[in-house]
Amino acid sequence: MRRSVEAVFEQSVVLREMIEGGHIALVGAMYSVETGGMDPFDQSARA
Repeated sequence: MRRSVEAVFEQSVVLREMIEGGHIALVGAMYSVETGGMDPFDQSARA
């Protein structure tokens, strides 16, 4: 999960600028098809 978040950060100039400017945060999460819920991974957050 952490690598996926890092890849988005590294490959998207627009998102990286928005993250660095404090406009958005990028948080990895696992979606459960069974429950429809999301489990965020706090350690993968970029803000």
